[in-house]
Amino acid sequence: MDIVRKPARQHGVPVLSESGSTDHGHTLLVRPEYFEEVLRSYPDVTVQLAHLGQAVQAEIAHLNAAYGNVHTDTAMRLGGPAMGDPDPGELVDLIPDRRRPGHVRHHLPILARVEYEAALRALPVTEDELRLVGHEDAESVWGVR
Repeated sequence: MDIVRKPARQHGVPVLSESGSTDHGHTLLVRPEYFEEVLRSYPDVTVQLAHLGQAVQAEIAHLNAAYGNVHTDTAMRLGGPAMGDPDPGELVDLIPDRRRPGHVRHHLPILARVEYEAALRALPVTEDELRLVGHEDAESVWGVR
């Protein structure tokens, strides 16, 4: 993967990767825990691990506590228990709150905007947290406005 990380470092752009595990107990190469060496070896490369770790969000939280260059998103994770996602009470514990170390910091919307906004507004978060989740954190990671 140096072929990806070296140019990312050179050009100062983030690297986006799938992350998670399967429902069948088979481990994929994209388990968040497998990125620890990458994060340690490339501290100046921002890595976004998609989908909040897809069923292994504790691994994302661990990486976030240990490394400042890892971020995630809530894409495909705001459907609630009926869709196999955390319920709002569990999910809100992972929403960016810079006062609580070890929590996921960056959430980038990839779902349909109207559905994503409705799901976010249903969470018990402050307006400041909602603004961070909705766009400010994404802007800081990807350098866009």
